[in-house]
Amino acid sequence: TVAPDFFLVSMESPVISALEALICDQRWEWNCGEAKAVAICESEMRPGAVSQPNRNGTRDRGLFQVNSVWREAFGEALWSRILEPEVNVAMAHHIWLTGNRSWLYWTCQP
Repeated sequence: TVAPDFFLVSMESPVISALEALICDQRWEWNCGEAKAVAICESEMRPGAVSQPNRNGTRDRGLFQVNSVWREAFGEALWSRILEPEVNVAMAHHIWLTGNRSWLYWTCQP
């Protein structure tokens, strides 16, 4: 069966996509609105997005367009899964923490 594109979180909240629910999960300590704004700006919420090479030869991948300069930090096993939404969001959260709980390392700022 195919997973639904959205689901009802509660009677009080609007229907949101599974990707939005993942980004807004409470395990991430960031502001949900800011995180969604960054993902929308960076990839148009497309988990499989891969940028053209940047001027320095790096590429950006996934929902949060994680730059390949982070490849070594995450290791090859994890990096090979970068286009999986949950992996990409977890990487983005780690980078956000590394940047002093900020969006310092992204082109798109909330």
